[in-house]
Amino acid sequence: IPSAFQMHFSPSYMKLRRWVHTPTLESDAHLLPPRDFHADNSRLVQILRDGHYMVRLDKEAWDRLITWIDLNAPFHGSWQEVVAADPVKLAAARHGATRRREMNRRYAGMDEDPDAIGDVAVLEKKTYSSFQALSFAEDAPKAVPPIRDDIEMTAVEIAPGVTLELVRIEPGTIVIRTFNAYPNERKFYSLTIEEPFLMGRFEITNEQYRCFDPDHDSGLVTGEAYQFGDNERGFTLNRPEQPVVRVSWEQAMRFCEWLSDRTGMRFSLPTEEQWEYACRAGTATQLWYGTVDCDFSPYANFSDATHYTVHYPHVPNAHPPWRPADTRFDDTWRVAAPVGSFKANPWGLHDMHGNVAEWTRSKYAALQFCGTQGLTQASDQRERDGSVPVLQFCGTQGLTQASDQRERDGSVPVSTRKVVRGGSWLDLPRRGRSAFRLHYEASQAVFDVGFRVVCDVFQTLANNKEAVPETKE
Repeated sequence: IPSAFQMHFSPSYMKLRRWVHTPTLESDAHLLPPRDFHADNSRLVQILRDGHYMVRLDKEAWDRLITWIDLNAPFHGSWQEVVAADPVKLAAARHGATRRREMNRRYAGMDEDPDAIGDVAVLEKKTYSSFQALSFAEDAPKAVPPIRDDIEMTAVEIAPGVTLELVRIEPGTIVIRTFNAYPNERKFYSLTIEEPFLMGRFEITNEQYRCFDPDHDSGLVTGEAYQFGDNERGFTLNRPEQPVVRVSWEQAMRFCEWLSDRTGMRFSLPTEEQWEYACRAGTATQLWYGTVDCDFSPYANFSDATHYTVHYPHVPNAHPPWRPADTRFDDTWRVAAPVGSFKANPWGLHDMHGNVAEWTRSKYAALQFCGTQGLTQASDQRERDGSVPVLQFCGTQGLTQASDQRERDGSVPVSTRKVVRGGSWLDLPRRGRSAFRLHYEASQAVFDVGFRVVCDVFQTLANNKEAVPETKE
């Protein structure tokens, strides 16, 4: 596949490269936050780590893959390969390589050819016995569920002129079967919430977060072509109405503590169970509005046709389609949209799918199912070496409670990784399903991860007289 700069790439490379998060042609030259391009941020690493088609990478394979990402995921292995399509440039590159090797022999006593391609052992073809996997065709709803007309909302002032809207979530149970799930997801389960709680109607915005940390910078998503001015550094994530990102789990929890002290209400991040229960809003489909093949543009900000829109007038064909995207649909947003830009789910919550992914309070534990829960095995290398716990899941016991108990009794190590839910603007709908689970280190601030808050209903009713309940008209 030729590019605008006369370099050629194989179709397989272009397919793989879309799943890697690295700097591009002329990325933002300003100082980056720590781990902004950490391998954990690459979708390729995430799916392999969590058992993509049951593939397991050994230590050497992981080392090679992450080294390749650290080198900016190159296609060409030498300068001669870069210019191979141009005879004049190729001749010049070969002359330079010959001269460099001659100087190394003469003055350094070395005789190495950095452009040489060594022999590679051919992998032995292996055959595997096939098995019939459990599969259920998940039915799409006959119509998108309507928003309820009895939603109870509460507005809380967190600073002069800055309010936080909360929606009351009533207790209940949803029975779910997950269709074509990833290995670290539950397959057949019931989700029970025993107590009501309040949840943020929207993701926490930059404006709200800066009441706590005035110096916070959500930054931007780096551009993918030449920079001809400061306005071409990338796509901003810093507008007041956009959801805050590049906030670690630890920072999000500190925000909740600050908010609790300021309002007298008990705020925290939602658990996995609370988040999924509220996201589904009584539905059992892949997403609250339907399946991964539904037109998501009215309901969610996912990776779509906008990702392939060229934004660089100076170099109109500067970059190929780098990102996985569902180009059938166009939600018009290249990065995070202002909160509330898309329709709410039936319980009045916006952006539960897409826009920015969201931290939960829950520790990450890979799941091994038993009994009638399926046959999935955990495949993360770090699970096998003991740095991430593996949680055996049976019956309807909650993930958070079971993980906490196993950490207390010492049967698994304490996890420093926290669960992230919902997917972001950079994800396909499959990675934003109600059941999809992602995880990062608690100390890591990620470019497309934000959060929303929950609040204890009874603590609110007992201790706060200023929170004003509202009913949706």
